[in-house]
Amino acid sequence: MRARESTTGGGTTVGAGAANGFYEAFYSAFDDQSAAMNSILKGKELFTQQALKTYWINLWSESGKLKAGC
Repeated sequence: MRARESTTGGGTTVGAGAANGFYEAFYSAFDDQSAAMNSILKGKELFTQQALKTYWINLWSESGKLKAGC
């Protein structure tokens, strides 16, 4: 079976083995790998919440301007 490959924006092909090697090296820098993963996931969740909140606030304010005729 062939390793799954993906192409980066520059046209360079990266195999699954290279990606796994990156993550192994990245997480080995942390004393508690589980805590590192939890921190990353929490950051992603907080970013998503803020992005959605900003989107809905902007959408709501724009719809209010449209109704008011501004």
